[in-house]
Amino acid sequence: MTNKILLIDDDIDELYIFKEALQEINAVSQCFYAENVGDGLKMLKDFIPDFIFIDINMPGINGLEGIRLISEMTIDSKVPLFAYSTAVNDELNLQAIAMGALASVKKPESISHLAHILHSIIKKDGPQNAAINTGSQHYIN
Repeated sequence: MTNKILLIDDDIDELYIFKEALQEINAVSQCFYAENVGDGLKMLKDFIPDFIFIDINMPGINGLEGIRLISEMTIDSKVPLFAYSTAVNDELNLQAIAMGALASVKKPESISHLAHILHSIIKKDGPQNAAINTGSQHYIN
């Protein structure tokens, strides 16, 4: 089965990093990209991804507001939604979860580390258990 992943991030380089990390773990995935929350919301009207990762620090509608807007949509509520940012800390993580995210993923410093995180979420443990299995509930680092 091919996993459909939606990445919402204002930096297109993150898409290439994401794709490389997915290749590293041999994930059968199709990655969709939106450069802002508005474009992501439009895309979600046409398809339902298996996973959504959204950057927090973006111009216009920020990621926290984006999480809230996506959570309010009538898409399948079982789609795991992750805050994905370099700025993740305990406070931001709690805000993201309060807005509707399953967990927060701190953007790692290496593609291999991101590959490990994605493997935990997509392939190995499943999204609900990935946060717990990394030692910090709802905060994947």
